[in-house]
Amino acid sequence: MAVESGPKAQALATALVALRAAANKAMTKPTLARIVKHCADNGVEVSDAAVSNWLTGKAVPDSSREFGLVVGFLNGSAERGDPSYERLDLPRWERLRHAAREERRGAQGARHSGEGETEVDPRSAC
Repeated sequence: MAVESGPKAQALATALVALRAAANKAMTKPTLARIVKHCADNGVEVSDAAVSNWLTGKAVPDSSREFGLVVGFLNGSAERGDPSYERLDLPRWERLRHAAREERRGAQGARHSGEGETEVDPRSAC
């Protein structure tokens, strides 16, 4: 049975999409292939399908190393594209990832009711 995305998983996906959009302002667009290559160049194997699933909220990253490389790559691209870009630090990203993973684990084996879903601002996540 597929596990539905809850508000924390969607907040993570929304934040990743916003980060990728900021990175798209750079001269070198962060395609899935470039993100995967960056990870491989740093000794970490991640598939373009996995990254795509993170961006759509279909999956939550299990590995903090994979996730950190993807976020670091996108943050660097965003900063090159817009020097005024305000980077969200990795500990905050990790809190978002951890909250989404815990939510996903809690939803496994049970259908998510959808009650009480709220939108989360990733900059306020602590």
